Amino acid sequence: MEHPKKSMYVLLLLVPLFWGGVFGAAKHVITEIPPITAAALRFGLAGLLLLALALIRPEWSLEALKKRWLALLAMSFMGIFAYNAFFFWGACPYVSH
Repeated sequence: MEHPKKSMYVLLLLVPLFWGGVFGAAKHVITEIPPITAAALRFGLAGLLLLALALIRPEWSLEALKKRWLALLAMSFMGIFAYNAFFFWGACPYVSH
């Protein structure tokens, strides 16, 4: 059995840091911009970054993405964008302006 690279463990440690950081950052972000705009910016930029990665990684099949783009878009909208938009929107009443 092959052992994973140590860099993989570092990346796995970064995941909760980024996910946990959202809640603290949201408190400050929604005092400056509307919640829907914050969610759109966050995931629009992440989507562009992932698209760039998909274009440069040869093992990722763009043909599969092209075939399933509508389903991927729907899942992204409901599972990621809508969740975070409602999160930011729900945090609004609890943040002092």
